Amino acid sequence: FQAEDGIRDHCVTGVQTCALPIYPNPAKDIIHLHSDTDISSIEISDITGNLVKTVPMTFSRDLEINISDIRNGLYFCRILSEDGKVVLKKLIVE
Repeated sequence: FQAEDGIRDHCVTGVQTCALPIYPNPAKDIIHLHSDTDISSIEISDITGNLVKTVPMTFSRDLEINISDIRNGLYFCRILSEDGKVVLKKLIVE
């Protein structure tokens, strides 16, 4: 996936989790995620690498995350699956 802004979603380990969708994107208040494996943690960081949100997990495959407390801008979601795979996804908050 090549975005118009030149930033790619990146799968750090494990190719099959790279298809993990975050929607809607751009988003305003709520994002949804679906994974084929249980998600153990999600961290949202700004473009300078500062952690802005950590999402407590209950090992779920379908998640709804409230992002209304995050300012407009470009962010990166670091998603760790229960089996140790890490996926980095870009997120635009409007």
